[in-house]
Amino acid sequence: MPITDKELYLCDSGAQYHDGTTDVTRTLHFGEPTNFERECFTRVFKGQCRLSTMVFPLKTKGNYLDTLARESLWGVGYEDF
Repeated sequence: MPITDKELYLCDSGAQYHDGTTDVTRTLHFGEPTNFERECFTRVFKGQCRLSTMVFPLKTKGNYLDTLARESLWGVGYEDF
């Protein structure tokens, strides 16, 4: 599918090495995002900010962290995200 100026483009890249793992995810829009796209992006950003400041016990499973990251979306009824 070609990249256009009509929708979001998600670039998710990463690799595994002997010394560790890299993960780089970027969201880009080459045109004018819709209000809905802006709202969703902002809510995902809020979730990531919240997650980055949380203090949680060692060995906490990822699905618990995922719930914290998605709370901003779920709180307004975006359950499919």
